Amino acid sequence: MLQSPYLYLQAAGSDRSDGSASGIHLRWDLLRSLGSNHLPKGNLTGGLGPRYPASYGFNKTDDFVRLLRVPYLKPFAYIVNFSSARASSVVETGSQRLWRFDIPADQATSIPAREVVIRFVGHQFVTLPR
Repeated sequence: MLQSPYLYLQAAGSDRSDGSASGIHLRWDLLRSLGSNHLPKGNLTGGLGPRYPASYGFNKTDDFVRLLRVPYLKPFAYIVNFSSARASSVVETGSQRLWRFDIPADQATSIPAREVVIRFVGHQFVTLPR
């Protein structure tokens, strides 16, 4: 698995029961300076006889994004029971909203302990009085 502070991946699946397209959908984005200043251009800016020569910044030869699909053989189910679980941390500043939960290991199913992060993105937030 690739982990990078410059790559954001989000996946969702649909069985068409809600009217959306059937299948597994992947959204990706480049982040930070790479996302703000770069768009992968294949071989248009580098390599032999580039169509738009530009060797500055992030422009490099063979500048492609490759997303590969592999079978998902062993699911790791982590269940967060919101009525009993307490978030280990809550971030609710600016446009960022996320809840972190520490899920203990389950010896019966051999599922290791994990930190589960639930992010709320793409929504407008209103702060309610407590």
